[in-house]
Amino acid sequence: MGRDFEYCPSVFGRRGCPAIALGAVTIELALACLLHRFDWELPLGVRAEDLDLAEVYGISMHKITDLVLVAKPQLHESIC
Repeated sequence: MGRDFEYCPSVFGRRGCPAIALGAVTIELALACLLHRFDWELPLGVRAEDLDLAEVYGISMHKITDLVLVAKPQLHESIC
């Protein structure tokens, strides 16, 4: 009848976590601040033309080869 929640995850139905949206936004903000604080560059000897941007299909799309970047701290203060 659809009233048996014994095998459902805890984020399902009326007993779901009310702060799951807040948690997702907090993680996105932390990641955005981390990305914003650094200047991202390609490693030495790698040019933009050398990058393989091919993708493989599945449940979600993934790049076939990983993107490797070098993070250099910015010299000025940022908001995050």
